[in-house]
Amino acid sequence: MRRNTWLTIALLWTLSLPLTGCGGEGPAPSGAESEPRLEVSAPTGPVVSAPSSAPVDAGASPAEGKGEAFSFADLRGWSFTFQSGAGAWGTTLSIQEDGSFEGEYSDSDMEFQYRCDFTGQFTQPVQVDDCAWSVEIAWMEYEKEVGTEEDGPDGIRCVYSEPYGLDGAERILIYLPGAPIEALPEDFVNWVTSSVLAQEGASSLSEVAGLPFYGLYNEAQGLGFSSYDLT
Repeated sequence: MRRNTWLTIALLWTLSLPLTGCGGEGPAPSGAESEPRLEVSAPTGPVVSAPSSAPVDAGASPAEGKGEAFSFADLRGWSFTFQSGAGAWGTTLSIQEDGSFEGEYSDSDMEFQYRCDFTGQFTQPVQVDDCAWSVEIAWMEYEKEVGTEEDGPDGIRCVYSEPYGLDGAERILIYLPGAPIEALPEDFVNWVTSSVLAQEGASSLSEVAGLPFYGLYNEAQGLGFSSYDLT
């Protein structure tokens, strides 16, 4: 009889214990306070997401690196010319502050006139060294399709072609005024020598310390433009 009484008491004590789940927690003690909950309200105004990378401003000046800073704005008022000084041919070019450009090429003989009116856009300048920056042609358009012909005035046949000096260009180097003549590529110097001597009033390049103007060098074709400050 005493044994049955103790079994009954043990069973009742077991049933009175709180039940818990796997890895769960039992109920908080009756006297404990629960932690306050932080409620976050949805924003009422527009949400602006930060871009993964900042957009490139085509008209912005490049960051200043080692050496002299440069931007297309420095070329305002300068006219670039590609010619040999002999013959009736030449390519002229002007560059705007945003890197866009326009120009014309012309050549003529007794019966034909070769011509190209063009516009285009340079990429942002990248510094090469203290005296040179590089660009590429992002795009270029011709007013007339290359190879087309039409009758011009005085019986001259007008033939439309590519702009000599810029055709076949890959990287174009922009040389800053003051660039040492002896450090420049020989092909470039050969094309601009007459302009250098004329602007410096010199009889030989040995009298000239540095380039007196901005120069453009079509590196792949070995062709050089001199320039004049029209202002």
